[in-house]
Amino acid sequence: MKGRKSILTLGIVAVIAFGLLFTALTVSADSSVGYNVAPSYIKASSSYIAMIRLETTATSGTYLKQVNLSFTGSGFDTSDLVSLNSVDPSGVSIWWDDGDNVFEPGGDDSFITLNGVPTWSGTGPYTTQLVLTQGSYSQLGNTFFIAIKTSSTISNEDVINVTVTGMQNDTNGAISMTGINQAQTIADTVAPIVPNGAIIHPNGGENWAGTQTINWSGISDNHFNSTPITIYYSNDGGSTWNTLVSATANDGSYSWNTVGYTDGSNYKVNITATDEAGNYNYDISNATFTIDNTDPIVNITLPVDGAYYKAGSAIDSNITGTASDATSGVDHVNISIYNQTGGKYWTGTSWQTGVAWLNTNGTTNWYNDSGLPTWSDNNTYVVTAVAVDAAGNSATDTNTFTYDTTEPNSEITIPANNGYYNSLTNITGTANDATSGVASVTITIYNATDNKYWNGTAWVGSAVQLSVTGTTSWYKNSGLPTWADTKQYMINSTATDNAGNVESTPDSNSFTYDTTAPTSSVDAISPYWKNTSPLTITATANDATSGVASVTLYYRYS
Repeated sequence: MKGRKSILTLGIVAVIAFGLLFTALTVSADSSVGYNVAPSYIKASSSYIAMIRLETTATSGTYLKQVNLSFTGSGFDTSDLVSLNSVDPSGVSIWWDDGDNVFEPGGDDSFITLNGVPTWSGTGPYTTQLVLTQGSYSQLGNTFFIAIKTSSTISNEDVINVTVTGMQNDTNGAISMTGINQAQTIADTVAPIVPNGAIIHPNGGENWAGTQTINWSGISDNHFNSTPITIYYSNDGGSTWNTLVSATANDGSYSWNTVGYTDGSNYKVNITATDEAGNYNYDISNATFTIDNTDPIVNITLPVDGAYYKAGSAIDSNITGTASDATSGVDHVNISIYNQTGGKYWTGTSWQTGVAWLNTNGTTNWYNDSGLPTWSDNNTYVVTAVAVDAAGNSATDTNTFTYDTTEPNSEITIPANNGYYNSLTNITGTANDATSGVASVTITIYNATDNKYWNGTAWVGSAVQLSVTGTTSWYKNSGLPTWADTKQYMINSTATDNAGNVESTPDSNSFTYDTTAPTSSVDAISPYWKNTSPLTITATANDATSGVASVTLYYRYS
């Protein structure tokens, strides 16, 4: 056995001597495909940054033993790299990937322990060797990341080029590499330029509703991507921030539909610019602004909707109302006056066919007491009020009224004028008004004989208006006095319409109450008479109050 082993050993040496085994080591079955994963730009001091990803394949049981690296770049020096721990003093490290091809140094990827401390050689390019400690993480067939960590000494625009110049397996065989073997990253240590006052709108004091435009200017950086701007908003004055848009172009404007956001007066906007290295800078609104998407409330108090007004009423000189807005406040109120009967609008001086808006005085309590039209009898008018808040939201209220200057008319049907009654339990009549209608009718009962007025329970010295039941057809059958025999009474009726016009000349009927029967007598006649001569019968009748209306003579013969 020993002799055979020696022969085998000599045979191997002989192969090496002839250069055959050298070829076998150089063209290994182990291989790797390289991918550039370096970020285009990095900040001055960062956590580990992946530069190249190596996807390896292997013969059974082989491991990644050594990776040779070369560093070059404009402004780069080895002092620009810093170690994370004592086993990585050079700032260059190798990591095992957990299989998702994503560099996760703080997550599932594992730092591979090196066998010895790597050292730098050269003055640019700089070279170093990573010698791996054999373990399951370093087994070929896995994916590896070559990573660096930059220090705070790196200068803006420094360029770092990392090149994998060679790899070996645990049998000192070279690992062939295809794909990318070099990656570049550039240091960006300068935050974007965001001047104080970059935000133009909203920058304090605005009242916004609906879709508005956020404007900014002066933001720049050498290493922006196409959407470097993030916009935040705060509705508590800047204590907390919410993302409005996470990535938008640096074109100086962003359209914001504020509908759906809580109404409030404590909004601010934060515009943050972030470059490709992750440096950022921002500007905040100088003061708070208001978002108000709720319409104000407006009410017309004069005229009252559906009301009727007479000459001399408040509508002749004033139109009034109220308005309110909980967030931005009422900015102004306008009114329009439309003659529905005539089909025209009031301009403040004349009537026209197109709508016209008139200003009012005040906001929460508003009025227009000048330049009102002369209202026409039997015309209907429409008053519209529009309240606008400081954010531009609006609300409308409309009231319609009719102007009526014509008096109503009433007529007494019972008692008849100058009539005589021995019983009267109901006083009746009618009333009419062509425009606003009859609102009420009252009557007075006057005892002309005794110069007294009935107040509903007793006779008094002055007139008392008594209510009746009904309007266009009315009556009073309760609360009447006990009529006295031989007394003369006068009933007056007065109608009032819905505009407040009162019948100026009441209807008046007089009657006499008479409960004493009339008397009659017949003069004696001869008990004898000839049928050839007329028989004269003489009778008399009288009534002291109402007079004798008729006499009926009855006779009997046998």
